[in-house]
Amino acid sequence: KVKIPAKETFPYNPKTEYEKSKMQSEILVKESGIPYTILRASIILGPNDIWLKIFGAAKKKYPIIGSGKNHFHLTYIDDVISLLVLVMGHEKAKNKIFHIATKDMPTYKEVYKMICNEMHIPIVKKHIPVFLINLVAAFHFLFCKIKGKKPKLTLRKSSINRLIRNRMLSIEKLKEVLYFEPKYDTRTAIRETLSQLSMAKLGYSDHELAEINSLK
Repeated sequence: KVKIPAKETFPYNPKTEYEKSKMQSEILVKESGIPYTILRASIILGPNDIWLKIFGAAKKKYPIIGSGKNHFHLTYIDDVISLLVLVMGHEKAKNKIFHIATKDMPTYKEVYKMICNEMHIPIVKKHIPVFLINLVAAFHFLFCKIKGKKPKLTLRKSSINRLIRNRMLSIEKLKEVLYFEPKYDTRTAIRETLSQLSMAKLGYSDHELAEINSLK
């Protein structure tokens, strides 16, 4: 487990097939001889279907898996976009890897509390042991496979693993080399995401949402 914020120099430690593919892609890029800048974001928070489902699960009082004490470092999409614009053609970013994440490093339980607070719903207090949710997920996966259905996002093994892992990224290199500091903390990012999803529900197009964001 990661006990201190992971730096860009830490060795690879992929746990899932997706993470292995990311590692392999990085290695290919670094060995290609082509100038590169690699940005590693923690789980990206933003107005999409995945977060819509996560917020929906909170409304249904989805339990906290395990103790909830593991750090759950997120990244807001606007910070990622701002950094992408910054590194384009930036000489100090050439052939370097940077981590990007929110300014704060809350725990999984703290993130869940923030979601509940921002949605003005009762804070979920129920916990479920990791072994039990994994057992439920295994039966759910088997059932869906037999029925030819897709497993629910919240009951996928990969989703469960993301929630219970200790996830902390150091963004010191980003500050020291590029003088870039993320604008958002986790609570503000959650608030912005919920606002964006609410506007999308009212019928605003992606273009209109972009125009609204540009006025902030």
